[in-house]
Amino acid sequence: MTARLALLPLFAFLLFAAPWTPPAKALPRPAAAADDEDDDDDAPSSDEDAAGSFEPETRRFSPGTAYTLPAGRFEVGLFGPLRWGLSDDLELSAHPLWFFTWPAVTAKKQLYHGGRLTVATSHSLEIPTPFLRLIQVEGTGGIIPTDNELPWFLMTDERVLLTVEALPGHDVTWFLGFTIAGHLGEMRLDTIDYPDRKSVV
Repeated sequence: MTARLALLPLFAFLLFAAPWTPPAKALPRPAAAADDEDDDDDAPSSDEDAAGSFEPETRRFSPGTAYTLPAGRFEVGLFGPLRWGLSDDLELSAHPLWFFTWPAVTAKKQLYHGGRLTVATSHSLEIPTPFLRLIQVEGTGGIIPTDNELPWFLMTDERVLLTVEALPGHDVTWFLGFTIAGHLGEMRLDTIDYPDRKSVV
């Protein structure tokens, strides 16, 4: 309970205190000067110019990629986490529904962006103990025996993400990482022993 209360101010700040910026609208390119219009009439038009008449000022969706949200931008889904762009290369995320059951905060830092390549690192901090204690009940829904001792667990997940724009509008992301977990206090978790197939008649 103490750990959940300690994370409550951080989540409240992410949800209420941060300034919200609405998505930027696509703006048309400024009109060319009158002198240039006469020269452009003689030049053949191309499909690229027609497609580029409107340039969106928003970025691609960031979940699962090395991209980060622009500064001050929010993203939230029905079942997805709340994401907040602290700066153009730093993003924080936390799940508003699962936060009090499985507290978790993730920070993504973009290290490089040039051409079609983007590299970022992701760092998360999670406390799964509240969820484990929810399923430590007797009867229906009980997975962990009630006589087991569950300490406070702390998990961290570290990843390196590499996103490449393979085709226009199509990105491919690879990631490599590891997870480390530790606990504070005594722990006793019963295991389920399966019988040997050779001994089963």
